[in-house]
Amino acid sequence: MEYPPPPEVRCLHCGRRKAPFALLIAGKVVWISGGCGCDQERAAKEEEEARRAAEKDRRYTEKLRAVGIPPRYQNAVIDSNEAAMFLADFDSRPGSGLYIQGTCGSGKTSLACALARRLFDAKKRVLVTTAIDMLGEIQRTFDDSSPTLDVVRRYVECDLLVIDDMGKESAGDWAVRTLFQILNARYGEMRSTIVTSEYDPPNLGRRMSRQGFGDPATAILSRLKETCTRIERPDVDFRSLPGGYPGGRATSGTE
Repeated sequence: MEYPPPPEVRCLHCGRRKAPFALLIAGKVVWISGGCGCDQERAAKEEEEARRAAEKDRRYTEKLRAVGIPPRYQNAVIDSNEAAMFLADFDSRPGSGLYIQGTCGSGKTSLACALARRLFDAKKRVLVTTAIDMLGEIQRTFDDSSPTLDVVRRYVECDLLVIDDMGKESAGDWAVRTLFQILNARYGEMRSTIVTSEYDPPNLGRRMSRQGFGDPATAILSRLKETCTRIERPDVDFRSLPGGYPGGRATSGTE
């Protein structure tokens, strides 16, 4: 069989002519050429692979940020046996949760975000927020065209909701009743919730009812007590130590 003459193909990096070889595809001869193998080509290939890896990491970081896990906590580690058990049993114990309590800087947020990231990687619907931010987003819809119900539904219907720093929000009637509305709906639907707080449950209850709205606060704590395993963090402010909390540094890429 007579082949058509091969085209001349040269390396874009060193200019050397590449050796062509023929393939017979559907009765037609197609000339192709492989890599040159020069140092410049190898360097360009490595640079392109690094660029693609960096872009993959950037997209992953943005996906985590979109569900509320900020870059600082995207490389957080699970350093608690109870938390590891919660993760392992997540599918077999619907509606189970965690109450992570400890002083400022003790790694509460890091641990919660580590769990949220692992479940996000497992294709679960995850949402991480603070009590203040969640209530603020709902309140901002009062004068918006989007119904408040749509915003509340986001917090009710995700597979895992992390409410960070509970106890720092306003203790007004609307705030406490809105928290109850969300947690009660999740309780009824058997969806998992992780709460972090500087306060143990009795003190959190007192803070939430300090303006006289004790009934919804009591109801919130009752549901958390039933569904959540309590994890007490070390009485240490890791942020004040050299290097900070080891599980809270920003990630350099996906695992």
